[in-house]
Order: sequence, then structure tokens, then C-alpha cells
Amino acid sequence: MLRLYLIRHGRSAMNAERRVQGWLDPPLDERGRAEAEAVARRLAGRSVEAVYSSDLRRARETAQVVADLLGRPLILDPRLRERDFGPISGLTVEEIRQGFPEVVRTWEANRADFPGGELSASFRDRVTAAFADIISAHPQGEVAVVAHGGTLAVYLSSLLGLQPGWRIPLRLDNGSLSVVEIEDGRPRICGVNDCCHLEEMG
Repeated sequence: MLRLYLIRHGRSAMNAERRVQGWLDPPLDERGRAEAEAVARRLAGRSVEAVYSSDLRRARETAQVVADLLGRPLILDPRLRERDFGPISGLTVEEIRQGFPEVVRTWEANRADFPGGELSASFRDRVTAAFADIISAHPQGEVAVVAHGGTLAVYLSSLLGLQPGWRIPLRLDNGSLSVVEIEDGRPRICGVNDCCHLEEMG
């Protein structure tokens, strides 16, 4: 059996300001680094073979903390990046409402695709391809994957059979841990958005 530990990166300053990040590349802020350390301690003592990560800085910095504490190699894969949000990257929801009413209309219709953004089907294809390669390389054991809220949500939604194109009804907080087990090719979601290791941070 393979157990995947899915970790959303720690908080960045743009997260704190509630800005859409996409492929923008801010570092972790002070709380984000503490979240990375907390989730790393949560995995201490586990038999994690490798740590995979998006190459964007906020994920990479989180993953490096985890890899260093566990003494395991860090493997970067750009396919684990967040969705490219195109023209709305860097904006708050209020700024999007003011400047991109067509995006707001798609959100209100519960649709995920909008002009200028990465298509949800393309996003899902690259993310699931990355996970397929990770699973192929590690048919059993334990592996950590550090990525973004959208990246991990689209992978979990694919396991649930949700169709791309609709907004994903999953919340994954910064520094959260989700778990997927795969046995005989059959995946099981064993936990989503576990944040108990962050409780002492408030």
C-alpha cells in the first residue's frame, strides 16, 4: 500500500492579504514558516521515502522544511503548481469584482473556467499526470506531496469523480494535511484538511 501525505504550503503574505496567487511566486511569511515546521513535526517518525513539491517558492520552502526534518530528498515538479489564474493573479476578490465582472459571473454560476485563465480540464490533466508518475515511482510506502490548495483539491476531486469545469467544493487551509491511501490501484481518501498540528498557533 502507498500512503500519500498531501500538504498545502504554509501561508504567504499574499495569502494573508487574501490575494489570488496562481503562478505568482511570493515566499512564506513568518506564520507560513511556522506552519511548515508544524506539519513537518507532524510527520516526524513516519517512514516517508521522498518529498515532492511544486517548484513555486511558497510550496518549495514548505517542502524543504519537511524534507530537512525527515532527512529525505526533495523532488520538484512544476506540474504540481497552482492553477494559472492569468489576469486576476495578484488581485483580491473585491478587486476582481470591480475589474473582471465576467469572472464574477462564472463564479456565481458555479463554473471554474473564465477568460484568460488556465482551463480547468488542462489543470486537472497536468496535476493527475504528476500524481500518476509519483504513484508509479512509489508503488508502496509513504510519500509527502507539498502543493497548493487548488492543486490538491483538483486531485482529490478527480478521485471523487467530480467533473472538471465546476468549482470544487473542498477547503484546504495553509499547512493542512490530507491523506490518500492506494492499495491494488484503488485510492481511498482517509483524511482531508487536518489542521490539528496548527491548533497551538491559533
